[in-house]
Amino acid sequence: MRLRRLRKLHSRAIIGNVRIPLAQAYGQNLMSGTEGERLHKEIVAALRRPDDVVLDFSSVRVLVSAFLNPAIGNLYYDFEPIFLNTHLRFENCSQVQSSIINEVLKNARQHILDAKDVEAQRDALRKMFPE
Repeated sequence: MRLRRLRKLHSRAIIGNVRIPLAQAYGQNLMSGTEGERLHKEIVAALRRPDDVVLDFSSVRVLVSAFLNPAIGNLYYDFEPIFLNTHLRFENCSQVQSSIINEVLKNARQHILDAKDVEAQRDALRKMFPE
C-alpha cells in the first residue's frame, strides 16, 4: 500500500505557480538591467524547484529591453526553450509590452543558437588542428 502511494506521488510532477507581480516587486518603470538580473535569479530559483512562473505585468507603465534581456533573455542559458515555453507565462501585458517581450525572446534564442554554432565550429577546428 505504501509503495503504491509513493509511486503515485512520484509519477506526477508536483509543480506550483509562482506569481511575480512586477510592478509591486520592481516598480512601474522596468528599465534597469540590475533589476532585471535580480528578477532572473528569482525566476531561476522558482523554475528549479520546479514551479511554473507567471510574470504579471499589471500596472507596469514602462518596459524596456535593458530590463528584459537579463531577466528573461538570459534564461536560455539556464533552460531549454521548450521548458521555458511550458513553465514561464506572461500575463496582463499590453500589446506593446507583448511585442517587446517577443522580440527579446526571439533575439535571445537566436543569440544562444549563434553561440552554440560558434562553439561547435571551434570544437571542429580543435579536432582538425590539435595542439
